[in-house]
Amino acid sequence: MVHEPEITGTAKLDNVSIKILEDAEAERQKILESAAAKAGEIIEAAEKRKLKIIEEAKAEAGKRYLSVYNNEIAKAKSENEQKLLGCKIRIIDGLIEKARQKLVTDELDKFLSYISHTLKKLDLSKALYQTGSKESILTDSMIKKIAGSISLEKSVEEPDFEEGIKLIDGRKEYLISASSLIKDRVEDIRMEAAAFLFEKE
Repeated sequence: MVHEPEITGTAKLDNVSIKILEDAEAERQKILESAAAKAGEIIEAAEKRKLKIIEEAKAEAGKRYLSVYNNEIAKAKSENEQKLLGCKIRIIDGLIEKARQKLVTDELDKFLSYISHTLKKLDLSKALYQTGSKESILTDSMIKKIAGSISLEKSVEEPDFEEGIKLIDGRKEYLISASSLIKDRVEDIRMEAAAFLFEKE
């Protein structure tokens, strides 16, 4: 009969120690594998989150760019429309000024005749007159010639208007100028010019 060698207390302790160490190593290995798996999941989740953040940031940047772009386009259009409107208004005002200038240059006789006719129609007694601060055509000698038998005396007061002649008869005042003469036509000129300029858009 074969007898197995008897394991002493020290040998038993060594085997237990080895078993504990092996179990500990196995546990350590499990923990490391679990940690590696968790780390992989965390890294993958972080990568996905990073990509999502980047995509969201790109989308937001795109929206902001589009908003800024649209605002700049709208601003440029508005500024252009304002400039265009200003040009059109200046054209209309220029046409009116040309009509006024034509009246006091090319059609001066008609203008003077109009003033003479108006003076007679007003039935003035003894009136004062003033000429505009920028009036260059209606001189004192010309006014006396136009007035004829109507008694007009030059006022010593400074004029508060730029062109034409102002007649002061007691409490009544009358202002006659190229602008007042074409006043009735001004709105017609404005409407005709505006219709032409603004309907061309």
